[in-house]
Amino acid sequence: MLSTISSVYDPLGLSSPFFLKGNKLLQSLCNSKLDWDDPVDDEHCVAWQRWRSQLPSLENVKISRCFKPNDFGHLTRASLHYFSDASQSGYGEYSYVRLVDNIRQLRSNNGTNFVGAERELNEVWKNISSKAVNEFLGRQGADHIQWKHNPPTASHVGGVWERQIRSVRAVLSSLLRQRGHLLDDELFRTLMTEVEAVVNGRPLTVDNLSDPLSPCPLTPSQLLTMKSKVVLPPAGVFEKPDLYCRQRWKRVQHIADEFWNRWKKEYLASLQFRHKNVVVTRNFKVGDIVLVKDENSVRNSWPMAKIVSVRMDDKQKCVHSVFVRFGTCNLSEDRCVRERPVNKLILLLAAD
Repeated sequence: MLSTISSVYDPLGLSSPFFLKGNKLLQSLCNSKLDWDDPVDDEHCVAWQRWRSQLPSLENVKISRCFKPNDFGHLTRASLHYFSDASQSGYGEYSYVRLVDNIRQLRSNNGTNFVGAERELNEVWKNISSKAVNEFLGRQGADHIQWKHNPPTASHVGGVWERQIRSVRAVLSSLLRQRGHLLDDELFRTLMTEVEAVVNGRPLTVDNLSDPLSPCPLTPSQLLTMKSKVVLPPAGVFEKPDLYCRQRWKRVQHIADEFWNRWKKEYLASLQFRHKNVVVTRNFKVGDIVLVKDENSVRNSWPMAKIVSVRMDDKQKCVHSVFVRFGTCNLSEDRCVRERPVNKLILLLAAD
């Protein structure tokens, strides 16, 4: 075993995740205080043969040595990131280069405002286009941006962002009709920043949610800012009288809380399928990853959990409540388990 593990030449450590299993087997044998000529028990032999049979598959692993693709635009920012972590089984470290190029494409629907804006920009560019301007833009690293429109009357092509725009616009239109007169330009920009943080703070991944050592769920905000810290609202309770107080920041926070409460209900409703008395749906099972609807959660908080047990209705043979373990709980394991009704749960990842 030792000779097999040591025979692989990998100075960069790219195959370390695979060899970690082999090293764990070797470590387990060393902890059992076996001599070199002692026979290995059946359990370790089966695990070793299974791991060794996968060893030839490393020949199919290919990693490109190129840091920047050929079609990469003008480099505007480069940074080197290092991460490391450790557990009882092993430790790991990896690094990567993050390259950012300039914007080369804009995507939008085929609305008249976007089509007209592109036409006017092209006309203005024709009037000012000259050799001096092109040379200046070239020194600044600027590039021509392609504006790509979706086909007319085909809003489903941009279904992901169109659905988000619709939900945000519906809530904002109602709020601004009621509270718009209380906002100036500065307060409105602050409110839009809070709205952006709310929408981009929704979770995208649910892998290893119940593992206390697993990372936090990935969100659009993390992809945009490269920061994993959740932006929580300021401490305190912002009520309706704050709309008319002299401290204007409280005014914005109250409107942001109103947006969070309304948008959260609409967004969660879009994730939850309702076919009552029409279609027989699947029961919740142990191991399902769910999103818990909680009216008392603070802004930008998305409580996700894993089902650890279910409670059945003996007459209808269906689940009416479950016990869930929240993945972001810092309390003891027993106190992390809560009972919730099924109408407060949204299935994110099925156990099967």
